[in-house]
Amino acid sequence: MVLHYSDDLLKTPDPNEGKFGDWIVKKDTFNVTCRLCKSNVCIKEGEKALPKHSLSAKHHKAKGAKAGTGNIFQAFAQQDAKQREQKSCEEKARDAELIYLHHIEAHGIPPHVASCTTLLFKQMFPDSKIAEKFTFSDSKQGYEITHGLGQHYNTRLVNRLQQEYFSINIDESTVLKTNQLAITVRYFHRGVKRVVTEHYKTVEIGKKDADSLVSVLHETFTADGIDYKSQLLHIETDKPPTFKSRIFESCLLQTLQ
Repeated sequence: MVLHYSDDLLKTPDPNEGKFGDWIVKKDTFNVTCRLCKSNVCIKEGEKALPKHSLSAKHHKAKGAKAGTGNIFQAFAQQDAKQREQKSCEEKARDAELIYLHHIEAHGIPPHVASCTTLLFKQMFPDSKIAEKFTFSDSKQGYEITHGLGQHYNTRLVNRLQQEYFSINIDESTVLKTNQLAITVRYFHRGVKRVVTEHYKTVEIGKKDADSLVSVLHETFTADGIDYKSQLLHIETDKPPTFKSRIFESCLLQTLQ
């Protein structure tokens, strides 16, 4: 009986092992190709041609080579899975550190508690791989906030100052050969429903005279798109009254109802 190719052949058991579908691919109506050894098998004379081929030396050699390759791939797959698991644990520990940083920054917790917190987590969760990899020192916490999340917090603060009335407190550096001006702001935080104080920026200054400080403040607020001339309510500083007047002379003093 003449045998034509049909998909039913793929489900037909191979008397030698598995199914024909494990290794045959349709070539045309009367021929299939062995995926293992790439040989052509004519099925026109019946199904016996298929088990006959699966017993051939060429087929067995190709099958053995694939099995060996499969073992290698399996070994690599297991190694990759282990690395992914380890990486996942490290990523989770990093996520935990970010959550911790955000929490202490939001609540104004001082950085010197970082080392104690790290030890506490390890004691509280001795079986946790995440707690084991959670490492924070006082210096690391300060660095991460200043150079990592600091930009995020500053951007968020700038967005709020663009919409709210605020007052500022400025303080010059007293360290020799260091000319810096620290600026903190006080404003009504609509999220927590109270007035809050936050560090806005520390900027480099040239001279410390009134004109230079006024110029620095103007450039800093203007660069961030903050309309301080219509939103600034008060200045706290140890500078003489003439300095304050220089700031406010171009501002529209606002009265809150």
